[in-house]
Amino acid sequence: MKKNLGFPTIFLVSLLLSCSNGNQNTDKMSAGSDNKNINGEDEKYKANTPAVFKAIETGNFDGIDSLWADNIVDHSGPNGKEVRGKDSIKVGLQKMHNSVKDLKFDVVANAYDNGYLMTLSHVSGTTTDASMGMPPNTKMDSYSVEVVKMTDGKVTDHWHYANPNEMMMNPPDKKKK
Repeated sequence: MKKNLGFPTIFLVSLLLSCSNGNQNTDKMSAGSDNKNINGEDEKYKANTPAVFKAIETGNFDGIDSLWADNIVDHSGPNGKEVRGKDSIKVGLQKMHNSVKDLKFDVVANAYDNGYLMTLSHVSGTTTDASMGMPPNTKMDSYSVEVVKMTDGKVTDHWHYANPNEMMMNPPDKKKK
């Protein structure tokens, strides 16, 4: 049985990670980069991550949508469909918050180059219902990479990449006949 973390996990993690923690080390990708953002825009973007994570963890999204462009697109939405617009993103994040208790996001590492912020994060929690593609009371403990495109200081696009093998770890017990 495939565990699907769904749109909320994918997008939330990516948005949160797109503004990754300023206390984390930043790895500049030098190949093909002009590195003009060293200690500049990239640090500003990464400094927003704790607020985004906190919003998802607490369910209080006041103000974080100011980090997103009006026409933001999540290219990794539920069932492979794109999700468009701030309001739709906010609804998905609220759904994620409501579907996972003890939800916790941790930035492991991040890198910024040429308008893209890439973040490796650890997500944990326990599902409260089946809306995330897993049965209620399923422990989540996974890593993913979020890629966020920044344009004029706003998140315009998001992509989520996860290890399917990790997501298949500890599948729920099948009912015995």
